Amino acid sequence: MRFRNNAFWWGGLYGVLLAIAFFLGEKKITAKMPPEITHPEYYYAFAGALLVWHLLYLYISNNLQQCRPIMPFATLEKISFAAPVLVLYATGRVTSLGLVGGAVGDLVWGALFLATYFKVPRSAAA
Repeated sequence: MRFRNNAFWWGGLYGVLLAIAFFLGEKKITAKMPPEITHPEYYYAFAGALLVWHLLYLYISNNLQQCRPIMPFATLEKISFAAPVLVLYATGRVTSLGLVGGAVGDLVWGALFLATYFKVPRSAAA
C-alpha cells in the first residue's frame, strides 16, 4: 500500500510545487526561454490546469480504491505533455533539454501511475 500511496502523493507534491513555480516565475521563464510570452492567458491556464491535476493526484493518493477507475486518465495526462514535447524535439521544433527532461519525467510518473493502477485491486462491488 505504501508504494501506491507514494506514487500519487509524490507526483502530486512535485506538480503542485511546479505549478507554484509557474505562477511565480513568468519573467524568469521568459528570460531563460525567449521569446517573451505573448499570450499570458494560455500560460496561466496551463499553470492552473497543472495545479488542478496535481491536487487531484494528492486526492487519489488518499483514496486509492475509490479512485482506481480514474488512474488511467492520470497516465494520459502525463503522456499528453510528454509525447508532443518529444515529437517536437525529434523534429527540431523544441531545443530545450529542460523541456525534454520534463517530458521524460512525465513518462516516468505516468508509468508509476499505471503501475499503481494495476496494483490496486478492483473493488469487490465491481
